[in-house]
Amino acid sequence: MTRPDFRLFRAAWALGLALSLLHAASCAVYREESPPFVLGKPRCAIGGDQGPFLLAGIEFDFYNLDDREVSGMEVSAMVYERETSENPFIGSNKIRASLEGSVPARAKARLAIPLDEYICAIPGEPYIIDFFYVSRVAYSDGTSWSDPLGTYYTGSE
Repeated sequence: MTRPDFRLFRAAWALGLALSLLHAASCAVYREESPPFVLGKPRCAIGGDQGPFLLAGIEFDFYNLDDREVSGMEVSAMVYERETSENPFIGSNKIRASLEGSVPARAKARLAIPLDEYICAIPGEPYIIDFFYVSRVAYSDGTSWSDPLGTYYTGSE
């Protein structure tokens, strides 16, 4: 009687064990958490004579849910024309902005990102803001939180 060949069985068992360990390790490393803030729907405002922009900008509410004071943040968004859903700018329609200023712990702030440097003509209608997210939050204690891929994005429409 020939002895059964267990090489294939051992290889399959080793592969299964390796995949199980990889899965367990990835779950331990990537723990899904809620961000330490809530974003209000962004909206495009035209003409901000007294605000941080003159021609147009993106306004949004930022609710700091953390017990630490926010000292600044980096924000990203995609901007489109309302009628055509196309890029309204000569260059890229991906906006990246750094905002300085504090948002106290457990407080709300209305923030704005100027679009003036991207615009070559004042829009007749507000732009559509899509894939809007905070990519980094800096705290006054020197720590930070980041979402480089835009996992927690929102949009105006």
